[in-house]
Formats: sequence, structure tokens, C-alpha cells
Amino acid sequence: TPILISPDMIERIEVVRGTGSVLHGSRAIGGVVNIITKKEGYHPIQGTVSSSFDSSTEGYQLFGSTYGLIKDVVGYRLSGSFADHGDRDTPAGRLEDTSFENNSWSGLLSKDWEHHRVVLSYEDYNSASEVYVEPAVKTTPPFTDFRIDAPQRDRRKMAVFYDGEDYSETLTDIHFDGYYQEGQREFNTFSDLLINTGVASIPSSTAILTSSELDTIGFNGLSTWKLSSENSLLFGFETKEDELDQDRIRTVTTAGVGRPPEMVVEGATQRSFELFTEDLWQVADEWEFRAGVRGIWFDTQLDNSSREGVSLSDRSDSHIVGASGLSYTGFENMTLWTGWSQGFVYPTMINLSTGAFAGPDFVNGDPQLDPETSNSVDIGFRYNDEVWASELSAFHTWADDYIDHVLCSSVGATCLGISGDRERIYANVDKAQTFGAEWDSSYTTGMFSPYARFGWVRRRYESGEGSTYNTGLPPVTTRMGVEVEGKVGPDVRAWGDLFIRAASGADEIGRSGSIEHDGGWTTLNIAAGLKYGEKQQYRLSAELLNLLNKEYTPATENLMAAERSMMLKASADF
Repeated sequence: TPILISPDMIERIEVVRGTGSVLHGSRAIGGVVNIITKKEGYHPIQGTVSSSFDSSTEGYQLFGSTYGLIKDVVGYRLSGSFADHGDRDTPAGRLEDTSFENNSWSGLLSKDWEHHRVVLSYEDYNSASEVYVEPAVKTTPPFTDFRIDAPQRDRRKMAVFYDGEDYSETLTDIHFDGYYQEGQREFNTFSDLLINTGVASIPSSTAILTSSELDTIGFNGLSTWKLSSENSLLFGFETKEDELDQDRIRTVTTAGVGRPPEMVVEGATQRSFELFTEDLWQVADEWEFRAGVRGIWFDTQLDNSSREGVSLSDRSDSHIVGASGLSYTGFENMTLWTGWSQGFVYPTMINLSTGAFAGPDFVNGDPQLDPETSNSVDIGFRYNDEVWASELSAFHTWADDYIDHVLCSSVGATCLGISGDRERIYANVDKAQTFGAEWDSSYTTGMFSPYARFGWVRRRYESGEGSTYNTGLPPVTTRMGVEVEGKVGPDVRAWGDLFIRAASGADEIGRSGSIEHDGGWTTLNIAAGLKYGEKQQYRLSAELLNLLNKEYTPATENLMAAERSMMLKASADF
């Protein structure tokens, strides 16, 4: 799923490892990625402009932003971006239907006084993209061609935030935010088939045009309570309502004769309310214990549907998840920790109600789906001093009721016959066990900082038909390199990063039941740049990627990686 935000608006990205459903909500079953966007500046008038170029797509991106802080009280930011990328070039040639473009603008206004802060924000993001389909999928009999197009994927969001602190000796912090978001999407598929009747082969073409609008309104709150010098408590809530309106038009032409178009209009609503709390205890010198719990209530309704044979449904459910952890900081520059946590993923409106097309096949919703759940344990240590930084962690996760789509005939479900024998339905299909370890280490000496990052992970699916490790996940991934940075002239600093990225091969069981293999790969890359000016306000950078022109496809993607390519970027602050 693409991130519907301009990359130049991202201040930083925080990754929270492990199941985080207690503090971060029902979909945080595998960890949390927090994207923190840029806010106001520090002076009355500031600005940034940048331009970048990617040789692998002959694409470019432009960005501009003006921002500031007036009298240390009123802050503002106004930003805009535009990007246009062509088809991706790879060592095997150009990949058709991989171009995309997007544009965005956003505004922010903030007001600070004493212990309070209020922020208003608006975001508008618009994108269009072609969708690559692997040749083996495009021409699998009876298909002679299959195409996907996504001409619209837009998002508009308005939000208000409030933060307050030092309310009392006990109530130290309060946060509230509310937002309204509107998402619009068009997703179209086109398929050409050659149907063998036993007497003759009859050509048939099908076009399915889907447009949808998802409106969301939500409110969140979080308070921090200092119960004693050794004990603090977080208490919060989240509530959200999603309304989905979807139109789908299906036209079929067989042997040159068109059928009347079939039109389906559907609407669904999903509401959620969640309460959570986490307690942190300084149980002894250098020992901290945390424990938390979250209650989740969901209600999903299929409000209307013109699809023949569909019954309107209303599904309500609730769940409680917990987490606990213990950390020790008694060794100099070191933290040791261990923890247990539960995860919970509630089925979406598409899973439960409306269904959707996945490639050429229609996937029916199932109002009887169970939520995905998990239990995880982890253990690790972190060491950080002026020279060394190292972190090692290990984890094991047990997950139940994994949701996937399967052939209706394989689970004995009665479906609606939109795509015949290929029709599918969402179902709880597997249990899964995932375990692994990660190590991240760096050493700084003078101008140089060698570093290494390794990941090892294994995932096993378990079903009534047995178990398998052929789940499409590469067991080993790594990045190793050396960074260098230093002063090369008056007000000029240079930096560089020479590194390799690598992953082992991975096997996965395909739809036909055969094992599909993605080979391992290693790439050599280099990045370098300059920062100059009195405040280092001018920046130039270049990245030379896949220098050995390795032909490979990452196991978790379906696009072949780009050929030997260069990315250039120039930016300036004022």
C-alpha cells in the first residue's frame, strides 16, 4: 500500500518493533511505523526548495515549503510537491505499466501559550499510477492479456490537535486530536480471454471499473498521570467511523457481441471504540516494569448493496489485548529488556462486507470472519557509548486466524458466481509461527563509521493440510557498509556511504500448489553528498545504486529491481 504523503514532508520515521496493539491500536500486530511530518520553523520566515531526479524512471520530483514562527507563539507551514516518473528500467529491459505521478500540498497553523498548544492542519494528496502485472499472470490460460490501472488514489485530511502539560502534580500531560479524512480511489481491470468450447475458441473481453470513496472521522485522546515518583500511568481512547461507498461497472464482450453492463452499488460502515492504559513502575534501582491492556469494540455493517443475492449484514465484536515488559539499565551504557504482547487485527469492510476484485478474480466478503490474533515474546539488549552502538534482539510470534482469500470451492462456501470457477472468498486459513533475530551495530572512529545490520527470520504456516516454511520470506537480509563525513573546506562538509545490500533466496507455494523460488541477491551501492554554506543550508547528493547491474526481484515484491541507476538531489534552505 503506498504512503499517501510527499517524502519531502517527512521529518523522521520511527519504527517500533514487535506487536504494539495495546498502545497503537488493533492493526499494530507486526509492529508500528510512525511517520512524523515537518512542522513550523524557528524564525519568522524560512523556506526550503528541492529537486530530485531518478535515472531508472527518468522521473523527477519538485518540492517547496515556506514556514516560520512569529514571536515564538504562532507557527505556520505551507508546502507543495509534484512528482512524475516513467516506466522502470531494469537489467532485463523496461517494465511496462510501472509509471506513476503525484502532487500534494499541505498547510499548518499552530498557536502556543504557557502550557498549551493547538495545531490546525490540512493535507491534499493526489496520485495516479499504472500497475505492473507479471507476464506469467497476464497470459495464464484462458487469459491472453490482463491489465490493471489505478488512475486515482487521492486523500484529503483536516485535523486539529491539542497538547497541554503541567495541569497538576498528578496530571502531567494531555493530548487530543480529531480529524476528518476523505479518500477517493479508482481501480480498473481489463482482461482478454480465449474460451475453448471444445468446438471452437471464442474470444471474450471484460472490463471492470471500480470507484470508491472512504470517509473517516476520528478522535483520539491520551493523558499521562504521575502517581508517584516511581509510578506513571498512560490512559487513552481512540474512536473512528469509516463510511465506504463503492460503485462497480462490469462490461463483457464475447465474440464481438456486448452484454448489457452490470452495475453494483454498495455502501458499508465500520465503527470502532478503543480504551487503553499502560502502567510504568520503577520497581527497583535500574529496573522498570510496564503492563498495559486495551479494550476494542467494533461494529461493521453492509448498509446497502445492489448485488444480486447479497444479504445485508451487521457484525459486532469485542476483544481485549495485553502486554507487559521488564527492562534493566544497571550496566553502564546498556539496556536489557524482555516483553510479552498480544496483537489483534479486525477484518476490514472489504473482508466482511463488500468484497473486492483481486486481479481477475472476485473475492467475496464473509461476515463470519474471525479477527487475526497473536502472542509475541521478545528479548534483547542495547549498548551505546561515544564509539560503539549495538543492538541485538530476538522474537517469537504465534498468530491465529490469518485472513487470506481462497477458492470458494476449497472451503465449501456458497458464492455469487461473478467470476465462475475462479471465484474466491475471504477466509481464516492459517496459523503462523514467526521467529527470528536482528542485530544492528556501528563503530565511529574519526571520520569513519563502519556498520552492519543483519536480520534472520523464519515463518511457518500451519493449516489442516500440514505446515510449511515456504512462505515467501527470505531468511537472511543484511546491509553492511562504511560511512565517512568530514570538513573539506570553509563552510563545506562532505559525506559518503559505500554499502552492500543482500538477501537470501525464498520459496513460496503458488496458487497452483507448486513451489515458486525467488533467488538471493547482493548489490553494491554508493551515496555521497556535500553540505555547504554558513549554516550548511545548501545540499547536494547522489546515489549510485546496483552498481554491478544485478538482475533480481526482492522476494516480498513483484517488480524487478531497477538497473544500475543514479538518483540526484539538490536542496536549499533560506
